[in-house]
Amino acid sequence: MAKLNSSTKSNGYLVNSYNSKRIADSIEPNLLKIYHSLVLLLKGSPLILYGDEIALNQKNSRMKWEPSENCGFSQSKTLQKSADCRNNVKSLLAYGSGKTLLKTYNRIIELREEPSFKWGKVITSENLGKSSVISYLRQADGFVGYLVAANVGKNQSELVDLVQRHQLASDTAKVVFFDSIDLTNHDDFKINNTISASHIILHPYQLLILQI
Repeated sequence: MAKLNSSTKSNGYLVNSYNSKRIADSIEPNLLKIYHSLVLLLKGSPLILYGDEIALNQKNSRMKWEPSENCGFSQSKTLQKSADCRNNVKSLLAYGSGKTLLKTYNRIIELREEPSFKWGKVITSENLGKSSVISYLRQADGFVGYLVAANVGKNQSELVDLVQRHQLASDTAKVVFFDSIDLTNHDDFKINNTISASHIILHPYQLLILQI
């Protein structure tokens, strides 16, 4: 929330640095995609520490490009070899690897090309009370806007009225991105589906991005 509030006044922001803990060591795994998506879609240019996009941790912090010996780096004897090259870039982008964090990064980067994400305002909502759903609106004058919403709670599903929360002029919204740790079908949130933004049920660890 601190990054969310400060981004409304900044042209750039630091997501992580060498002087901080790795994000993968600081946030529970179920929240990694949500955290990165919420932060990367804020106003300005994010400064990202290499490897956060594949969830590198402090114990295994060398970049992993491929599953070969030494993770794609030189075989020079002067380099310390990496013993664990799992979860590398090549594997995480491969067909059949599922909805990986790296694939989420790629989709979020695509969305950042939209005018409302490029230079639009970040509009938050006050007085959320005990709601576990974080949401904000990105809107550039004269262009379609986007709502970003995520349930960061561990146990509680929540019905949220994003129309009332963000004072939207229309109830109609189109799904452009959805992610969930629940592998069951979520037909309402299929990409390009038109849904009502006033009656959305988000289960724990679900992320939803709507075009409005």
